[in-house]
Amino acid sequence: MSIDLGYTIQGHGGQALFWLDNTGGVPWSALASYNFALLPNAQDDWASTTSGSFVLSTPFSVASGQKLTVFANVMTAHTQPYFDVGFALLVSGTQIVDVLFALRPDNVQRRGDQGSNVDNAFAVPAAGVTVAPTLNGVAYVELGGVTYGPPVDAGGGTVSTLMTTVCSPDAGTNQLLFGMFAMENEVNLTRPAALVVQYVDLR
Repeated sequence: MSIDLGYTIQGHGGQALFWLDNTGGVPWSALASYNFALLPNAQDDWASTTSGSFVLSTPFSVASGQKLTVFANVMTAHTQPYFDVGFALLVSGTQIVDVLFALRPDNVQRRGDQGSNVDNAFAVPAAGVTVAPTLNGVAYVELGGVTYGPPVDAGGGTVSTLMTTVCSPDAGTNQLLFGMFAMENEVNLTRPAALVVQYVDLR
């Protein structure tokens, strides 16, 4: 069944659909208590130049044997989203239960445009988490007065990635934490990147 969750938004977002973008100005240090290693092998101080928005759901109970399914869309209103990242975590208090996903709007799991590099790879989903991303073109939605599409220029359009993530957590009380951040101070205030939480199912 679908579950109705409330969300506390830190940064910039809205609740017609639960969404957030990377213009919120919340520093990465606001997530320090979760000890989330977004870039587990990074050699630089990426956190000091990373800011955006995050939402934390109200607590919900998971019974033994239940599956949690999250449908989300990570999107950008600008070209070349090399330093945008959206992510979802299942948490219990400040302990991370599962990393559900971490990726750019163009379905790339690393920071920057320099090709594959272990130092720039985002955290991978936890064991037992099934992730099915679908790379799309423009999202054709309006969030906070920003239209995510049509393409800004003819050479490279805006893109979005639909995420379906499924996991089977242990029984207990959990919350979902979603984030949309800009790295390297690459914040585009007029054409940002966003994450929309479309649907959460528990059965």
